Amino acid sequence: MVVVILEDLVPQDHILRKIDKAIDLSFVYDRVQHLYSDIGRPSIDPAVLIKLAIVDKLFGYHSMRRTLNEAEVNLAIRWYFLYGIEEKLPHFSGFSKTYSCKFSQLIDITNKKGEVVCQDTIFAVIFDEVLSVTMDKNFLYLEHIYMNSTYIKANSNKKKLSR
Repeated sequence: MVVVILEDLVPQDHILRKIDKAIDLSFVYDRVQHLYSDIGRPSIDPAVLIKLAIVDKLFGYHSMRRTLNEAEVNLAIRWYFLYGIEEKLPHFSGFSKTYSCKFSQLIDITNKKGEVVCQDTIFAVIFDEVLSVTMDKNFLYLEHIYMNSTYIKANSNKKKLSR
């Protein structure tokens, strides 16, 4: 029998370790606790759903299915999601179902006086808080804008004319 400690397999300087140390996602539970029940089947951890979106964007996967496929073989992602090697990862549809059924609900945004100033989705509020933390820690710089200006030839029929 071989004992594998996932913590020892993820390099100390890995980007996900740095993100995990810098961004505390415990605030997510306060934002969504009213959406979850104590009875019934256990849900996917809401912080894991946010981490899933972070990993998807950070590594440029652009697909929750691909992100979870990568997590199957990437121990650093498993470690970040707090899933052991032997644990089954959530199905990719869990993210979209939670996003469309729970995280897309509107909530009131209040000012310091408790007055409602606007409404936004729960996901947008959580995303804004994550962005705020990343800017406070100087992980996000707004001074420069980079865009991809790669030329892509259109897939069009040159023999067909339209007016």
